Amino acid sequence: FFQSFRIYQLLLNLSWTGFIAFLVSMYLLTNLLFATAYVLAGPDAILGATATSFGERFLETFFFSVQTVTTVGYGHMYPNGIDANLLVAVEAFLGMAGIAIVAALVFASRITPRSHHHLQQPSGHRTRRRSVELQAQTSERRP
Repeated sequence: FFQSFRIYQLLLNLSWTGFIAFLVSMYLLTNLLFATAYVLAGPDAILGATATSFGERFLETFFFSVQTVTTVGYGHMYPNGIDANLLVAVEAFLGMAGIAIVAALVFASRITPRSHHHLQQPSGHRTRRRSVELQAQTSERRP
């Protein structure tokens, strides 16, 4: 649990460039892994594919993966058999969960203060606040 919390903090503290690079890397990696799984599921796992060579087939399954993870699903290619359907179900879930996690991270990074410096009030306000605190402490001591 605490290890995952550190990952969360790391993602929150990334620069926008680093965060976008992380997202693009994860998106490509996810689609490459699922494309490989679709290819390994067999030649009949994805119906509607027209590729004849391994490279073309891998590209077709890569773009099928892109359509699945984003829930676009153009419909000219579709899973066939339990293995391919399970892969599609897992990938579609990860796609929806991924969008939710990214939205939460973006939102959290906008509302989470980065340092205490951002929370400090102007110096005049701090002085007035301190004098009010001292007055309260003094009045508490009186019988």
